[in-house]
Amino acid sequence: MKLRSLFTILLIVAIVLLIMPVVRNFPVRYYIFLRWVIFLCALCLAAKSYELEKREWLWTSLTIAILFNPVVPVYLHRRIWKIADLLTAAVFIAAIFKVLENRENYIVYRKRGYRHLNAVLGSYGLYREENEQKFRREYLKPLQSPQLLQGSPGFNNLVQAIDNFTKAISLNPGCDTDYFNRAYSYSIKGEFQLAVDDYSRAIELNPQDAVAYFYRGLAYEKLDEVEKATDDYTKAKELDPENASFYLFSRGYNYKKSGRSQNAMEDFYQAALLFLKQNDRVQATRCLEEMKQIDPSSDSVAKLKERLHIQY
Repeated sequence: MKLRSLFTILLIVAIVLLIMPVVRNFPVRYYIFLRWVIFLCALCLAAKSYELEKREWLWTSLTIAILFNPVVPVYLHRRIWKIADLLTAAVFIAAIFKVLENRENYIVYRKRGYRHLNAVLGSYGLYREENEQKFRREYLKPLQSPQLLQGSPGFNNLVQAIDNFTKAISLNPGCDTDYFNRAYSYSIKGEFQLAVDDYSRAIELNPQDAVAYFYRGLAYEKLDEVEKATDDYTKAKELDPENASFYLFSRGYNYKKSGRSQNAMEDFYQAALLFLKQNDRVQATRCLEEMKQIDPSSDSVAKLKERLHIQY
């Protein structure tokens, strides 16, 4: 039996136990047992609400857990307890239809979105896992998003990914990762303003997400909003210094496009040094090629050529 079904049964039992004292009185041991059952149900409901980022349900569940907790009991008049029992039963009834049902549908839509997005990225030789942090960190590696046009292989999967992430968002609008994944899908589809809107929403929900800033910067670049892109790359670098090489490269490329050659040279050089520390000669060489296009006779190019030779 699924965990959701077991928890639903537990909630139904708790509802019955809550309603019975409203009808008649019971011995003290019944109320002790009731406290434990409601306390555990409320904690489980709080955990599920936290998972879905439904804050109103989270705080309601925690309030119930505190009220019924058997460790440091709260003592109220019998008539007040009857009202509390009925209100708690009503919350649990609503939870069965709202939180649990939404959770199951939400997870289904989210997994479908991942599956369709993986199918699109798979055609580019990229692999993605459903582990959130690893999944999103891998986005840094290509440096640029692939793009698909209508009729291209994988385009239908891309449309399905966006549709499923949209459905997931409608059930749980508080999850930044779903906005991020839909934004990434929009970027691949070439709808960069929609991508910027979703990345911005993801950042509102999680202001510490450097990857969201990074990819919003890429989307801004496509919209020729150079300064906004530069600001986002700078912010990403501040939030995630471990991956500063990627952010510096993108900012350098952005500087190059906008004619700020000196800034571009500095960023490409610093990015190359960081790539070499990571033993990534491919990306370091890519930085060198960008620098040679700007000023092939510069001291920085000469130093980097020497470092690349020695590094090998």
